[in-house]
Amino acid sequence: MASQKAETDALMKKREKKRKEREAANARLKAENARLWTAECERLRIFVNNSAKKQEEALIKVNEINTVRTEAMEKRKLKKIEQQTAWVSYLDSTVTNLWSTTIHKCSDARVLELLTEAQEKDSEFSLDETNELHQTALHVAAVNGQHALVKLLLKQGAKPNLSDSDMRTPLHEAAAAGWSALVTTLVEAGANVMASDSYGDLPIHLAAKQNYFGICKTLINADADANKLSLAHKNTRGRRGIDVCQHDWLKTEFQKYEDAVEIVLKERAQREAELAKMEVGSDFGDGPEVDDSMLLSNDNSRIMDGGSSSYGGSRVEEESSIVTNGSTLSRASSRASRDSRGSRMSQKKSDKTTSKKGLPKVLMGGAFGL
Repeated sequence: MASQKAETDALMKKREKKRKEREAANARLKAENARLWTAECERLRIFVNNSAKKQEEALIKVNEINTVRTEAMEKRKLKKIEQQTAWVSYLDSTVTNLWSTTIHKCSDARVLELLTEAQEKDSEFSLDETNELHQTALHVAAVNGQHALVKLLLKQGAKPNLSDSDMRTPLHEAAAAGWSALVTTLVEAGANVMASDSYGDLPIHLAAKQNYFGICKTLINADADANKLSLAHKNTRGRRGIDVCQHDWLKTEFQKYEDAVEIVLKERAQREAELAKMEVGSDFGDGPEVDDSMLLSNDNSRIMDGGSSSYGGSRVEEESSIVTNGSTLSRASSRASRDSRGSRMSQKKSDKTTSKKGLPKVLMGGAFGL
């Protein structure tokens, strides 16, 4: 019993000793981990501080670079403004008429001055006067992208819907050249988006050919008709705006309105079919009768001389007639009038062949070696 108790005490002491050793080892491990964590935190703190310093230094450098660039840009802008001002001043001093301002960008004050001078010189002066191509000043300004001048001319009363020799309006020219802001200005001033040129092209045709998305969208929005008649319009070659554009993204914009356009095209086809039926059913008569002799004859090539032809024989009068709506018109009177005119012409020619002395030129020709 005593020996068993002694063994139990010894075992308990041994377990206690191992427990204390484990606690000591754990304490040492914790202390080591704490030391390592503290060292890592210190390293990270130093790294962050250094990074912050480097970032601040980098920001300072970036700000310096941006400051230098901004100053350089400001200098370039000021220099460009000075150059533009000098150039405009030079143009103001050299440009002497209003037409030159449509090509060279002058100041608004100079344009108004030239306009006042033109009105003082000619009381009938108008901004709608045209050049040899029947273009107004608004046309030429639209071609050259003179947006400020276009605004000024419109404000002074220029008409935006006048056409040139090709039936083009200023809106045609601006749309073809790609001046988006200018197109918007003309549309707001009342320019007609349905005006067609001599080839049947609307402004939207010209813009679609060049794939000007913004201009096409402006023109579509300006078409007040719910069915968008400008998109249904066909030029002389039978092509619509969607047919002349080349890029799919522009065709997609046109296709948004295809349902309304199809309605317009169907209505037009129905009207044309009804008109065709009316023409077929109406009684216009058989029209004039034309035979082969009338088609092949060339009376103008004959030389009339007293009713005789150049063939030497007597002229045969053909009493042909023209039948129109049941009435007969004789050609005898018309042939008689032509014969009389031919006789008068031959008489005048014979009168001219005589000289002042009354001798024919044929006889006088020998004296001149003719």
